[in-house]
Amino acid sequence: MGFTAFFIPIVSEFGWSYATVSLATSLRGVEVGILAPIVGLLIDRHGPRWIMFCGIVIIGLGLLLLSHTDSLALFYGAFVLISVGMCGLSPTLLMTAVANWFRKKVGTAIGIMSSGFACGGLLVPIVVTLIDLNGWRLAAVILCLTLWIIGLPLALILRHKPEKYGYLPDGDKNTAITASETPSEEVPIGRDVTAKQAIKDRAFWFISIGTGLNYFAISAVIIHIMPYLNSIGIDRSDAGFIAMGLPLVSIIGRIGAGWLGDRLNKVKIASTFMVFSCTGMLLLSYAQVIDIWFILLFVIFYGIGWGGTGTIRASLLREYFGRNSFGVILGFNMGITAVTVIVGPFIAGAVFDTYNSYQPAWLLYAGLIFIAAIIMFNTPRKKSNS
Repeated sequence: MGFTAFFIPIVSEFGWSYATVSLATSLRGVEVGILAPIVGLLIDRHGPRWIMFCGIVIIGLGLLLLSHTDSLALFYGAFVLISVGMCGLSPTLLMTAVANWFRKKVGTAIGIMSSGFACGGLLVPIVVTLIDLNGWRLAAVILCLTLWIIGLPLALILRHKPEKYGYLPDGDKNTAITASETPSEEVPIGRDVTAKQAIKDRAFWFISIGTGLNYFAISAVIIHIMPYLNSIGIDRSDAGFIAMGLPLVSIIGRIGAGWLGDRLNKVKIASTFMVFSCTGMLLLSYAQVIDIWFILLFVIFYGIGWGGTGTIRASLLREYFGRNSFGVILGFNMGITAVTVIVGPFIAGAVFDTYNSYQPAWLLYAGLIFIAAIIMFNTPRKKSNS
């Protein structure tokens, strides 16, 4: 979410259009679409540790290249590197790691884990201050060094499936497996299917299309929230704090959806949180026209909805298709939703360039989220365990 702080300084220096700058961030969607299934396959087979380690290194290199940008080609090249690296820190990797260790309370576990993404929102005001004091180029270098110093050691802590360490999911002890042994086959837990079987299942497509439509707004809001707030008269410092509040409020949705999903129907929970997101987008659409206090309500409704839908997607896929091929299945799901991640920010930027207003884009996304909620609500029931 930190790139929203870079948006206006880069536009101001180079004079590029909002759509042009937004297109660079959309490159991440292209990389996710291509690489997410491959990353998922590698995680299922080899574990997450070195994938994350390499991803952190590559992101840092992308930030260094960004700091030396003097042309549009170099700007896009930097984002290609950052996008490739982000695949190594993506929800595919982290949610797969968590799903391997939990079954009964996988929703709660994923919700707690994904709150780490939300806590990154605390950095937005810090990034704004870094840019204002040192310029966006030096800020990019500082972020690179910070990422390497903190992130690389943490990547080495990650562990793969619990059987390798003598456990079963949920912390059950597996006395037949020692820490030095790798089991020859998985202990079956619930309904485990292959990625090929999952893709043929109608439920997979209902979940993927529903989450994909929802991500039109998510990707656009993450990139454009500060430019939008600036456009309706909110200064850069206050906009940074609002941008920080959005992911922090999403923690309520992330943990709440996970907890509720472990106890109630996950499909209905997902639909409900999408309705929250839809309401938030409508509030954002009319913040300037009716009352600026709508921004506060937007942060609450959209933050909760955004957080909840991200968590429930992973636990839904875990419940429907098991964990043996979870990484690949989640990767394919994210590859499908990547289309909207690519298009969402670009449309928002193009709308602003054309109308000098974000309102038409926000209204469009509110409608798409409402359609997503209907699709998700009608997801076919889970097949019985085989």
